[in-house]
Amino acid sequence: ELLDLELYPDAKEISESMAAFHAVRRHVAALNIGMNDNNVGCVVVGDGSTPRTAALFAYRTSWQVWSIDPQLDASRYEGKVNRLHLLDRKIEDCQLFNANVKVWVIVCVHAHLRSLQDAVNCCIAPGKSGKLALVVAMPCCNNYSTMLLDCKKNELGPMEEYKDWGIMSPHRLIRVWMASEYVVKSTAASTVVDESLRTSTARSKGGSVRAQRSRKRREQEQLGATYSA
Repeated sequence: ELLDLELYPDAKEISESMAAFHAVRRHVAALNIGMNDNNVGCVVVGDGSTPRTAALFAYRTSWQVWSIDPQLDASRYEGKVNRLHLLDRKIEDCQLFNANVKVWVIVCVHAHLRSLQDAVNCCIAPGKSGKLALVVAMPCCNNYSTMLLDCKKNELGPMEEYKDWGIMSPHRLIRVWMASEYVVKSTAASTVVDESLRTSTARSKGGSVRAQRSRKRREQEQLGATYSA
């Protein structure tokens, strides 16, 4: 159905949208967010004339998804994809409100924004329902400096940054911010997992304490027998 909508002009655009989706999917487990949850709002900024990345999220999740871009051909795609809402305007001119949304996910793929903070302000404000859970940004051109957020102001953990070499573009840098409350929980869980793995690795290498003692005793007995001979 995505192909029938003619959303992707080339493989490059597909790789960018898929990379953004992969980045979100990698982090939602730590956020206690399910891909089939219906109380998640996903705001995709800068899709251009076609809602390619937003449509991908609408098809692959049960979230409410908004595609926002002043060049968006909203009339062409309106009603074509379930749970996909189209706004052909600048992000700074938008104010989203949905009482059913408990958490917000923001995705910006090569978006030419005045500020990434505008995307946050679009859905997060005093009196509005829902909390900011995750932001994924893929900067391009000369907007690397505008694709940044004040972590303390937005109650986000430290920025994660990496390059996705599956993106068919020189602008393959991805930045990720998770809500600070989830970062603390995720770090604690990772520590427990690391300790568990360390113990498991030690056992696999040396066996149990009893097995190690038994093996050492046999080695000593063999060594003694060699000297006696």
